[in-house]
Amino acid sequence: MRILGGLENMSYFVCDDCGKRHHIFSHGGARKAAERLEVPFLGEITLSPDSSDSSDSGTPVVPVRPESPQAQAFTQVAKALAAQVSIAGYRQRQISLRPV
Repeated sequence: MRILGGLENMSYFVCDDCGKRHHIFSHGGARKAAERLEVPFLGEITLSPDSSDSSDSGTPVVPVRPESPQAQAFTQVAKALAAQVSIAGYRQRQISLRPV
């Protein structure tokens, strides 16, 4: 199975009061793993009650609060993943088209 990239979930928490990022869990492990595996790092998903609440209710945060940091993080990761799928498909077509 081809690995398209690494993603850090629950990467950080942004405090509502001060706006500061807090790294509740260790930070940067997914980026280091992506580098070690020589795959793209797709991004970081924030730890957020909004994301948890909307997911638990079956409503994704992106359409509900598209301007929120969580929605923007998901959108950025989705774009990076789509790019990697496109690149992988292109490479596969190139291999298929090579003369034998």
